[in-house]
Amino acid sequence: MAALRSPIRAISQTGPLAATEFVSLLRGVLDQAYALKNKPVEIPKQIGIAVSGGIDSMALAHLAHKLSSFKNEFQVTDFRAMVVNHGLRKESTDEAESVVEQMERMGLHASLLTIPISAFSSCSHLKVEGTARIERYRLFARTCQQYGISHLITGHHANDQAETVLMRLVGGSGTAGLAGISPVAKLPECEDIYGADDIVVLRPFLGVFKNRLRETLTTEKISWHEDPTNKNVGLTPRNAIRALLTPPPLSKPTPNPQFLPKALTTTSLLNFSSSIAASNAKTKELVDWYLSRCVLRHIHVSNVIEAYIPLYLLGMPLKLLTRVLAHLAAVISPMDRIDLVQMSRVAKNILETTDPLGKSYSYVNNDIENTGSSTPNEGVERPETEKEVQKRKNKKDFRPHVGKIGYYGGVITENNIFWEAVYCKPAKNRVEGVLLTCYRQPYIRKSAKRQTDAPEVTVDPNEDPNKWYLFDGRFWLRYSGDTKDHTEAFWARLENGYTNRVFITGTRKEVMYRLENDGIQYDVTTDLSGKQMLSRLKMRFKGEAPGKSRTVLPVLCEEESNPVRRWKVPYRVLGFPTFGVGGDMMGQWEWKVKKQLVVGGVVIGNIPITVGSGKTLPL
Repeated sequence: MAALRSPIRAISQTGPLAATEFVSLLRGVLDQAYALKNKPVEIPKQIGIAVSGGIDSMALAHLAHKLSSFKNEFQVTDFRAMVVNHGLRKESTDEAESVVEQMERMGLHASLLTIPISAFSSCSHLKVEGTARIERYRLFARTCQQYGISHLITGHHANDQAETVLMRLVGGSGTAGLAGISPVAKLPECEDIYGADDIVVLRPFLGVFKNRLRETLTTEKISWHEDPTNKNVGLTPRNAIRALLTPPPLSKPTPNPQFLPKALTTTSLLNFSSSIAASNAKTKELVDWYLSRCVLRHIHVSNVIEAYIPLYLLGMPLKLLTRVLAHLAAVISPMDRIDLVQMSRVAKNILETTDPLGKSYSYVNNDIENTGSSTPNEGVERPETEKEVQKRKNKKDFRPHVGKIGYYGGVITENNIFWEAVYCKPAKNRVEGVLLTCYRQPYIRKSAKRQTDAPEVTVDPNEDPNKWYLFDGRFWLRYSGDTKDHTEAFWARLENGYTNRVFITGTRKEVMYRLENDGIQYDVTTDLSGKQMLSRLKMRFKGEAPGKSRTVLPVLCEEESNPVRRWKVPYRVLGFPTFGVGGDMMGQWEWKVKKQLVVGGVVIGNIPITVGSGKTLPL
């Protein structure tokens, strides 16, 4: 059952917010957070609070402080206020320091976080707000890690939600954006900070209007700070939207004043976003149901997903298959966002997979769409001439596969992912269907006319030797060997000047150029030669890095200071960290995939499994 990620509505929309009501709001978003993880709820020992000094965050801090004064689930939870000084106004520092003092008077632990002014030196005034947001969340991440905090609550309220929905509606967002701000989310803007994915943002006020938060502070005689830049409608789109949704001052009190069309009122926008969120949750549930009936395999060492889709599932709506592919793409793609238009093209390509009988018509389209059958249409005979057969086989989008079963598959590259779909006849323990393989798109080769798009991450010996490095948005890697004496060969070569640098990159042609000649040290326990070890590694590639995925693996390389003249490039392969191949030259490395494929709460691994039945089946 998919968790409904919609705001928890407050009991009342008027009057100050009571601490007891805040308990139910906080518990509601916490329940959603653990439901998304498919884990029982645990009350955190520590929770961070993002505090700016405005109405919403001051109300949040005040109510969090009051929880220690009466019996409730969060009575012993330690709340830590994180106050950010953006330094963009003359008053910023004084205001931030005064807010820290207020937090301490309330009895809360407080941390003052300062964004260096250099962070804004190269951005225009139109990008200041975005830059401030990025720097702010990155400071939150590091502070949470420092104090072992896994949950951070923010003061986003119902008015913020309405502004966001209208802003995204004007910007042409899809259903994911129109659902508005999620009450539960991962910490944004911190993709390259190891461990930040484990920090959860909770927004308990999304169902509470701002006027209630103001009344709460007024009643308790708590002061707050107003940022005058929020009223500058020419500064940001959000300021303009906020001014549009804010009712003008009235000379005479009027019950329920109507100054906007009903569809644009805050309440209507909130109802709209809630309905979209409910629809998205239902779609997520359908995607889980669909994938739970496929045979799935996620090969972590190469970050490849294989999905065997039974033929009856391909008869379902194209939109559902598109969403299923988007779910897989989100795990594999180095990109932050998945283009559904591109996923739709991949879905159509899968439905056009050619059948193994050598017929020129689309197997799925003719068989399922026209007859509704799940077996070949025996009455259809469309013999091809030799010229037509050769023309079909020469298409770039189709490639022959040779094995126990001969078949043709469609190949397409979308969203930086290489997709390959092949039709498979029924076999032992396997129904008729299509085998889909997807992995990161191969890198562009370097030439005189263009540069490669392969990422490079330099290992800096002057930094923490055990630092985690994010490679290509897909793998986390770190050196886990001796950090005191740096006894591994590549450290010594760096220190002695034999190597300009050691870096992690993809297995592109120029860095693999010498591998065939040099071979590789497989491990420290064998006496086989480098070339023999390379042959053993290639055998592993066949099973664990299918197709072209072996061209996008992370590889540890060095750039030699004085390369041998007969080699055209100065690069030398030291090892493959995810395969554990490299011996003493590479040393010990720890790694993990950045994103895992999870279906119905089950983490998919190297063993093919059908989640719906729990059976493990060969692909």
